Amino acid sequence: MFIKPIPPIMLPNTVQYVPLISNDRYGNTWDDSHPVTITHVRVDDVSQIRFSNRSETIDFTSMLYIDTYTSNQVVNGVEQDLAIVPKEKDHIIFNGLTYQIDKVIVLQTERGVHHYECQLNRV
Repeated sequence: MFIKPIPPIMLPNTVQYVPLISNDRYGNTWDDSHPVTITHVRVDDVSQIRFSNRSETIDFTSMLYIDTYTSNQVVNGVEQDLAIVPKEKDHIIFNGLTYQIDKVIVLQTERGVHHYECQLNRV
């Protein structure tokens, strides 16, 4: 069964992707000097309420959806096929705010990766 790509109208956002380049005992380092622009993605805000014996807390996160067929990366002003694989601890810049990828869910089809769902938290 063929699963169609996510239509571009459902992916209205553009983000900047900043990869983690080193993770050592002195801390993490990101390549802030060369962020990669990714077009045709979707960023949705998600909240969840957690209950415990003494309190309830509301966690606000965001979800980033990257389609392997529809989403593109911009190199020198030209959109190209997506060559980025998001990883945990990489940074995403959206609407001037920096988020860190906490979890990456890879959705597979028989033809390979269909799309990525990335859980984001504010840095």
